[in-house]
Amino acid sequence: MEAPRRELGALTCLAVGLTTIVGSGIFALPSMLAAGLGPLAFLAFLGAAIVVSLIGLMTAEAAGTTSRHGGTYAYVADAFGKPPAFVIGWLSWVNNILSWATVSFAFVILMDHVSPGLGTGENARIIATIEIVLFGLLNALGARPGAAVSNFLTVAKLVPLVLFVVIGLIAFQPGSFEGSTEAFAAAGAGGFAVAVYRCIFAAGGFENVGVLAGEVRDPQKVIPRAVLLAIASSSVLYALIQLAATSSVPELATLVPHGQPGSLALPLAGERAAGGLGDVVFYVILIGAIVSMIGYCAGVALVAPRYLSAMAADGFVPRGLVRTDRRGTPVVAVVTGTALAITGVWTLDWLTLLDASVLFSLVQHSATTLAAWKLRRTVPAAGRFVAPGGPIVPVLALASIVALVVFAYGFADPGDAVDADHFVALGLVTVSGLVVWGVTRVMGGKRTANREPGTGNRE
Repeated sequence: MEAPRRELGALTCLAVGLTTIVGSGIFALPSMLAAGLGPLAFLAFLGAAIVVSLIGLMTAEAAGTTSRHGGTYAYVADAFGKPPAFVIGWLSWVNNILSWATVSFAFVILMDHVSPGLGTGENARIIATIEIVLFGLLNALGARPGAAVSNFLTVAKLVPLVLFVVIGLIAFQPGSFEGSTEAFAAAGAGGFAVAVYRCIFAAGGFENVGVLAGEVRDPQKVIPRAVLLAIASSSVLYALIQLAATSSVPELATLVPHGQPGSLALPLAGERAAGGLGDVVFYVILIGAIVSMIGYCAGVALVAPRYLSAMAADGFVPRGLVRTDRRGTPVVAVVTGTALAITGVWTLDWLTLLDASVLFSLVQHSATTLAAWKLRRTVPAAGRFVAPGGPIVPVLALASIVALVVFAYGFADPGDAVDADHFVALGLVTVSGLVVWGVTRVMGGKRTANREPGTGNRE
């Protein structure tokens, strides 16, 4: 088996962080948040930025402890052993694959507004399948081609978002904030927690940078910097987008027609804010939304196989998945993830798995925080990033995660609270991983027993 080549640099790591953070969520959330919190909804993004910054500091610290593939899987394995690492790694991998399938379908639905008929019926599933296959083939060629496309799409998606901020702030209407404090107070702590919880969906993805460590030059320095910079820049951008949308479009909360994709919110807001140039701005931001979702898919397609190959290398899933080509690319893992994403496109509803995805991610972030905290005692601090303040950051990070889940699931109004069935989904995904691990162990034992003496291990 060839070791992966370290071909990726700092710019690519930052681009992967940004492209897996800035996906579909930011185009739909402004309208949803305005409906729940009113004109002060941008405070939810600031709240999410605080939570994500705490988690990001611990993620950056954990990333500085290893140069191996796997991200959270590698951190937890080093801190607590491989079995608990597998549970977290499996959850992370499944979350990536399901998100890839869902966003692949969602961006095609949005394309129906560019060319009617593209996003309806089987056409939507066929186009989504083609996109997944193309990204699968691209990443099978190695990390560099997939990273190059990810870099390009990152720039392409950020340009229309920055344009929206400029247009929205120019069209600022002070009257949009009338009654803002009353609307915010009416939402209460539970409503605000739900809003922050959903902002975490849009703010997540930075954890994917560490998964590529095995193919990054000087990963223990480059990855922590990329994680923190991606979080900082995306948090500022998100708060400005929400502020620009709220201040320029008073009817933001009811902007998207019933039955239409939520991701139309930002293009429609841009159309209203731009006045005479509204039609042009609508299509610029609409195409930006489509590119953003495609860019997200490109980032996930690059990252997801590295989770699987790391788990296969340690014997938790079939070892055939760890086989690489002469460039060290985990081709079999790429093909496996691509096939499952295609299956998801043809079996899942296109509506976003936003809330369940956030729960899965928060479990992953909790594991990363605990692992980084423990590794402080075993990995020398010299030459690597360590979050400041001793135990303050990890304690606050874990406390904020627990508080967010408790308030979002338990204290919000019944109509707004997050569905507790996501805990059932969490359990089912965990059990499915344990089943795969068990089958892998049984099959591995049979191969060992059936191997003739003296033949050696040919895997």
